[in-house]
Amino acid sequence: MNHELRYCAACSTNRIDIEFLPAGLHERPEKLNQILKELIVSIDADEYDYILLNYGLCGNGTLGVTHPKLPIVIHNAHDCIPLIMGDYERHKKYVGNRIGTFFYSCGWIEELLVPGCPDYMEKYNELYGRTISQQ
Repeated sequence: MNHELRYCAACSTNRIDIEFLPAGLHERPEKLNQILKELIVSIDADEYDYILLNYGLCGNGTLGVTHPKLPIVIHNAHDCIPLIMGDYERHKKYVGNRIGTFFYSCGWIEELLVPGCPDYMEKYNELYGRTISQQ
């Protein structure tokens, strides 16, 4: 959600610092959890009022993530698509009427694998460390 977060930060009257993590961590919740815990504990409480984790529940990748002094705000959504659509209920209704819908965001297309794209196999190998056969 690189573009969306940068836009929101630019429109805000508050100071917002953004730390982007590698795309795809939601697929590895244990690793996401470890990285978040390490990053959050290093945040200086005198510099900020809140920490916003722009993740959904992401396979419990955000479970138990705390800071000793700062409150952490996290979305109550199972993944990022309701965040991109702007409303959990709208997302629920949309997918309820279109079962099996798969969503792509600009950030996903720029950073992760999009089946059918020319460099899909190369990106897959880079991300997962193994090759897939061309079909």
